Amino acid sequence: MTFARTWLVLAAVGFAANTGMAMDKAGFNVAQVQINADYKAQNKHCKTLTGHDRDVCMKEMVERKKIALADLKARFAPSDKAAYQAGVVRADAAFAVSQEKCNERPNHSRKVCKKDAKALHVRALEDARIALIEARMADTPAARDTAVAAARKTAVVERRAMDYDAASERCKAVADDAQAQCLEDARRVYGPGKD
Repeated sequence: MTFARTWLVLAAVGFAANTGMAMDKAGFNVAQVQINADYKAQNKHCKTLTGHDRDVCMKEMVERKKIALADLKARFAPSDKAAYQAGVVRADAAFAVSQEKCNERPNHSRKVCKKDAKALHVRALEDARIALIEARMADTPAARDTAVAAARKTAVVERRAMDYDAASERCKAVADDAQAQCLEDARRVYGPGKD
């Protein structure tokens, strides 16, 4: 899951970087050419690999291009919505790559990996949504703060649900005699009603 956390950090950094100045059409076209060149170079590299490594490399290549294009669009026509869309693309890309990496794992480990990836995806989407709300300048500070608080409360509920789901999946790998305690611990830490 270290890779997924790295993607989330990159998503946050990229999201913050998206709020810069707009670029002109010539700069946009040059950047698009560079993105396509990077994609082709990465494609050549991926074709030298075999098996699951190749699958992961190809998925990373495709998702990197999606991220680069979303960031480029957000820089070309900066707006809160464009920055939010770039954040969503980053979250979706990190999720897709994590899912691909999970496919190599054996049965139960794969399920746990996919649940962890889903939990991180939900976190990244919630962070993008909260950042969009925080960026709204038309709202009064009080209205914006209320909206942010409501979004954070919703995010906490969704995050806990995903964390509980992942923790309960991990408990299935524990020996039968310790499984009940594991599930109880998961309920205590992530269960409903925890704020």
